Amino acid sequence: MSESKALKTIVVEESFESVPVGGYRTKFLRVEEAEGSPQYGPALRWCFEITDGTMVGKLATALTGQRFTAKTNAGKLLSQLQGKPLEKGQTVDLSQFVGQVFAANVVETESGSTKVDSVFRV
Repeated sequence: MSESKALKTIVVEESFESVPVGGYRTKFLRVEEAEGSPQYGPALRWCFEITDGTMVGKLATALTGQRFTAKTNAGKLLSQLQGKPLEKGQTVDLSQFVGQVFAANVVETESGSTKVDSVFRV
C-alpha cells in the first residue's frame, strides 16, 4: 500500500455478521485492512454502524480491493463518501468521514452473504 493510502491504527471490535438486504441509516466508522483472496489480492473492509431500526448497533460492511479508480468498488465507495468524483492523484483523509451519517444500501452477494453496495450522505 502506498504511503498516501496508509491506514491509521485499527482495532477489530467484533466478528462480522451479515445484515439483511435493505436500506439503513448508518454512521461511517472506518476502513480497515482485511484478508483478501489469492485471485484478487489484499482487501479493505468498509465499516458502517446501523443507527436506526431493529438492526441498531450492527455493522454493515463492504469488502473491496485496494485500488481506487472510478471503476473499482473501492473507488466508487470513496467517491460516494466524499460526494464527488475521484480525481487522479487525489489524497483523501478518511478521518473526515468518521461519524458522518450515510444511507447505506445493502445487497446480497453471489455467495449469499450481504454487503454495503452504495452509500449516500444524509
